[in-house]
Amino acid sequence: MKKAQVQLQESIFVLVIFIILILISLIVFFKFMDISITTDTTNYLDTKFYALTNIIPVMPELRCSNLGIDQECIDIDKVKAFQEFSKGYSNVFGQKNITLIMTYPGNENNYQIYLNKPRNTKNTRVISTYVSVYDSSQDKYKIGKLIVEEYR
Repeated sequence: MKKAQVQLQESIFVLVIFIILILISLIVFFKFMDISITTDTTNYLDTKFYALTNIIPVMPELRCSNLGIDQECIDIDKVKAFQEFSKGYSNVFGQKNITLIMTYPGNENNYQIYLNKPRNTKNTRVISTYVSVYDSSQDKYKIGKLIVEEYR
């Protein structure tokens, strides 16, 4: 009977160590998965943020068109109209500030395309690019600087 008890205790001890090893390996696995998911999420948000400078100029709400033919520019009249309805785009843009600054020729007009700034921000990222802008009041193409600020 004593030998059977020792063997039973050894079996229980081996099972406990085996279960502890499995738990440790699961904890390490889930930690690596959490780090991987966090990294993938960060990469996705970065890609989405940098793509905004390519997406905004081709949005139908802002893009130039003449007789149904789209052109590669931003229409100032559409920007002015979009400013009134931009609050409805919070699910598309999130917490960002999108500004169009006219840089050439000379007169620097600012157009606040979209603004949703939170009360508390930890950091801000800014990206900008130059875009072609059509001003129908003067029937001229101008150069503007599209600035996108993201708040986190």
